Amino acid sequence: MLKAYLDESGHSVDEKCRFVGMGGLIAESAVWESFTDDWQTVLDEYIGGKWFHMKDYVMVPGVGPYVGWDESKRREFLGKLVNAIVSRNIRYVGCVVSIDGFDALPPQLQEGFVDPYYMAFQHATHGCSICGLNIEDPFSPEKVAMVYAYQDTFGAINSGSALPRNQGRAEQLWHAMKSQNTMFSAAMESYASDFPKNIQALQAADLFAYELTHYFENLLRRPKDGMRWALRQMLADKKDSYHQPLLKFYSLESMLETLMNDSVIPENVDVRIAASMLELQIKMDMQDRIKA
Repeated sequence: MLKAYLDESGHSVDEKCRFVGMGGLIAESAVWESFTDDWQTVLDEYIGGKWFHMKDYVMVPGVGPYVGWDESKRREFLGKLVNAIVSRNIRYVGCVVSIDGFDALPPQLQEGFVDPYYMAFQHATHGCSICGLNIEDPFSPEKVAMVYAYQDTFGAINSGSALPRNQGRAEQLWHAMKSQNTMFSAAMESYASDFPKNIQALQAADLFAYELTHYFENLLRRPKDGMRWALRQMLADKKDSYHQPLLKFYSLESMLETLMNDSVIPENVDVRIAASMLELQIKMDMQDRIKA
């Protein structure tokens, strides 16, 4: 069985944040067992066994266990963490959403999707499902167990309940996607959430989500900066189309185009009809914005 670990980067409630992303890593269960040992060995060696959080690591000057580190030590540490990922057969999925683009959507659609987090959540989850597909028999996929970083604000929680009213929003969305009865939903084995401090693979997903989100931001705001080293290592050397990363970047224009696709499920499922009724309005709005 495949197991996927997903974490988000950025929050729409943060006024300084203009992009929200989610990144996921998918591999066979046995791969994660050896990965956990190697990742934790690096943490034990460099930061006294404390858990890794990218937001703390990138702070300058260093905070917590990174106080006093020079650039050489920082790169050495990050290099060993990245190597623990890229030395294994791990696939990547991710989605990054422009908050400015989301805020420019028609109000009805903003209401339907509630927050950019849920757009990123849905597409990263869909990517995990694709990883489970069997090319020769798409309707007999390999099951994918999905574990999300615990997020109380957006409802990526473990309610332990089968009743939607008792579940968190993200948890509800996952089960709504599974109930669609498609070849993609057939690959969705189970939903769970946990704290990254408890699971090394979620810490790796945090690293990937952070790098992916910043790459998209650089593409729009600082295109000359290029892709950072860590992300370049993770996305390099994928020799066949089957193992290509499944990534989606949402600016306003790509958001409007994708929202015309019936495969997109608003977080508030009741808004699906309203979204389809707005299709003509969206097309016209998109053309006007592109011309502007």
